[in-house]
Amino acid sequence: MTAPAAATHRTRHPIWLFALVVLGGSLGTAARYSLQTHFPTPDGAFPLATFAINVVGALMLGVLYEGVSWTQRRTTAARAIRLALGVGVLGGFTTYSSFMVETVVLTRTDHLGLALVYDAGSLAVGVIAALLGAVVTDLVGRTWLGQGRPREGGS
Repeated sequence: MTAPAAATHRTRHPIWLFALVVLGGSLGTAARYSLQTHFPTPDGAFPLATFAINVVGALMLGVLYEGVSWTQRRTTAARAIRLALGVGVLGGFTTYSSFMVETVVLTRTDHLGLALVYDAGSLAVGVIAALLGAVVTDLVGRTWLGQGRPREGGS
């Protein structure tokens, strides 16, 4: 796609959607900071707080995106929910930066094996958590609504 063509496909986002992301991100970041402060990682130990935060965040993202998919995805409300909760709250709550800093610290303090377990475990358990959240939400939706979820675009 050429540059002028790409520019025509951009959508304008109202300022209130931006504000929802900022507010959600602030709440998510504050929650993460609080948990990491209350459950610090001792030197050379498995970073359990960040691991748990990222896994819970992945699970909730699976729940959120599957739950929103039960609606018409292109509605303003669905977009606002995805942005406020997904990008904002859960984007601020989960933390790639702490994850990488903790990996570097473990590696530099001669805990390479633990760093590898932490990295591989975070990725594997995070993917499983996101899938689990989506599958359980789909099953709950089918049970409560008695049907499959709507296809993209409605009906």
